[in-house]
Amino acid sequence: TETPTATPTDTATATETATATPTETETPTAMPTETPTATPTDTATATETATATPTETPTATATETSTGVPTETATATETATSTPTEIPSATPTHTGTATVTPPPTATNTTSPTATSPAPELVGPPVTGTIVLFPARMRSAPSTNSEIVARLNGGVLLSLRGITEDGIWAFVRVDDPSAAENGQTGWMALELMSVAGDLNGLPRYDSQGAPLPTVQPTETPESAAPPTRLPTATPSRIEIPTPTATLGLGPSRPVFGTPRPTSEFPTATATVQATATRPPVTPTADGQTRPAPQRGAGIGLSSAAVPNAPSGSLIVTVAGTNIPANPLLPIPVQTGDGRPYQLVLDVTQEGQVQVWSGLLGEAEGRWLPARGELLWPGTLLYVRGQVVAGTAEIPVESVQIAALPEQPRTVTGSLAEIAQARSGGSALALVGSREEPGIYLLETSGSLTPIGENGQRAIPVPGEPGGLIVPAPNAPAGLNSFTLLRDDGGLVEIFSQPFYNMRGIAADGAGSILWIESPQVRLSQWQLWEYRMASAEIVLLAQDGLEIFGSKDDPILPSLAAAVYGDGGEWWYLIETAKPQNQQTSTGFFQLNLNNEGRADEVRLLIPAGAYRTPLQISPDGTRLAYLAYDPNQPSLTAGFVQPSNRLWIRPVGDLAYGNDPALAGYQTENRFEFLTPSLAWRGNQRIVLTRSRFSPVGVFALDTFGITEIDLSGEKPKAVSHLLRVGSAIKDSGVCQEDSRILLSLVDEAGVYRLAEWTGSGKPLPLADLPIRLDRIFACWRLSDGPFTISQP
Repeated sequence: TETPTATPTDTATATETATATPTETETPTAMPTETPTATPTDTATATETATATPTETPTATATETSTGVPTETATATETATSTPTEIPSATPTHTGTATVTPPPTATNTTSPTATSPAPELVGPPVTGTIVLFPARMRSAPSTNSEIVARLNGGVLLSLRGITEDGIWAFVRVDDPSAAENGQTGWMALELMSVAGDLNGLPRYDSQGAPLPTVQPTETPESAAPPTRLPTATPSRIEIPTPTATLGLGPSRPVFGTPRPTSEFPTATATVQATATRPPVTPTADGQTRPAPQRGAGIGLSSAAVPNAPSGSLIVTVAGTNIPANPLLPIPVQTGDGRPYQLVLDVTQEGQVQVWSGLLGEAEGRWLPARGELLWPGTLLYVRGQVVAGTAEIPVESVQIAALPEQPRTVTGSLAEIAQARSGGSALALVGSREEPGIYLLETSGSLTPIGENGQRAIPVPGEPGGLIVPAPNAPAGLNSFTLLRDDGGLVEIFSQPFYNMRGIAADGAGSILWIESPQVRLSQWQLWEYRMASAEIVLLAQDGLEIFGSKDDPILPSLAAAVYGDGGEWWYLIETAKPQNQQTSTGFFQLNLNNEGRADEVRLLIPAGAYRTPLQISPDGTRLAYLAYDPNQPSLTAGFVQPSNRLWIRPVGDLAYGNDPALAGYQTENRFEFLTPSLAWRGNQRIVLTRSRFSPVGVFALDTFGITEIDLSGEKPKAVSHLLRVGSAIKDSGVCQEDSRILLSLVDEAGVYRLAEWTGSGKPLPLADLPIRLDRIFACWRLSDGPFTISQP
């Protein structure tokens, strides 16, 4: 396939040299009912143009192609062939009835696109091994792209980049034994086991466009090795504690120091809790109304685990690896402390199973599971024979009969945050795309490291206030997020064992919510709530995936936001994806819940293919801003890379039904640029975004050359932009929570990194030079009133 080389031509120099004070231009606004198809007008001039109101109802048709669901296989481990002896049977201790239902399958197709070039690797090497195969390598992070290779189990890879949602990785085959050695392309992370820190990889959006990044430099490897976890004992084994770096998977953010639970309340997972009324919150008109009650949560009635099959051995997994590595022997122990090593044949489909009742299903059945789910502390029914003279058991089958015991929360404290927030000196949390670390920047110029790693931070409005730092998604591992409270309290909240976290949001009324979905093929999702005042974790809902699609083609939900309006009920905004087809942006929904914890009304607000991330809710919870690619709007593309070129705003909440007219807020001003996947509200009437083009260095080098603010308060949106000098670039931007000022991380033509403020017009005002390359803004609270000097961390 041909490698795209779409590099801006000399006709783009008009935007590169715009250094004068920018003019205000009113962008034309279309009012379509779904996805825009109206012919765009030129917005590059300083004159006002009339608002166009198309009469037709555009329909954005997304061609949803998919790939087959990979089987959970990999290269088998060779074992000795000495005379086997039968393992002793155990007395069953579990009762119940099993009903076996085979999982659905899908037949899929692909469409060709161009092959992408390999990006530069940043940080220590990250490697992978194919464990689910045949594994398709594609030319883009989408199934609407060419399959460039099909890899067998055990093939070794080096990871060269990762999409921001953590679903796709850009890889190179580094395996001399493979015919595809040297081949590069995009692959789903769930197809491989990963060794190394994903945080050091270059980032791309869901379409394969690069996110802002600095030119890579050598980064020394950390001198401190991961903390080793305690060795398992013959009794029930607990999983590793949340302060350790896990093997095979990405590292979680680690903050602060442990704090005694007596000083800070520890939440316990509950399915029912006392009903509470969250505090009142301000409305758009300055009035206040109480947030609706959510009630006491729901309870689940799950099927009991059946007896162990005759001749089975009941064991508990030992070791420390989460997720497990099924290519290596799995250490286990019997109840009386006898050790064994389970040898899996990962080419055998269905060799590992889990009882669905353990995951909340009312009608229990044995479901196929990944070998990576054999976590320490998991109780197993094992069938097989011990190899004579060894402790190895080449297994015939492994059934997961009990989940590992796991705390839902771990608490701690961070005095630096408490002091800076209470004293009013907290300016921002910043970091680097090259090296791990999160730093607290204060108005005095003090720069203090407070965390090891993190990808983003989600503001928590209201009391007690704080930030949410999600951990990278681990498809077969431990998932969590960390709440950094303004009062210095830390709470790391974990998903249930064998569950993924999909979307985390603060509701502005004292709670944090998230969706969990099983790490096996079970058509089910759950909505959970953490109530900060009482430190309770409450199950709010459990429902099937078919409400978003069909059982044969399930769509997985991710929570985007929780809003409420005058109708007195909560609406949950849901983004969806099809991981089994390696598709994202498959529909944006809004739903509410009935008293039984099931979806009551489900509304499709934006169809599949008609939007791109990020999706941002206005502070008053009434409008959604999102980006989209319109093929009728001239903008810069490069083969399979089709970045966003339009901004849209539509209502959400009580009066949003999906056929509401969307407001066209902004569009690219010439064919040599596109919109960066960066979007922020500045109050309820202004939106800040950045403008980019591909750098002459190459398709995967991003040049963010301008910043734009769109004012929605008038009859039609009005845009004001500032374009940087050639050689300068915006590395990141953020809107401060307390004063709504705009903080920029810039690098000038001389390579100097600095922080600056953009007021919404004119040139950015320099604030401080950065002593190290801190090109990432995780959060901003308030800016200083003038330039200052930043000290070395």
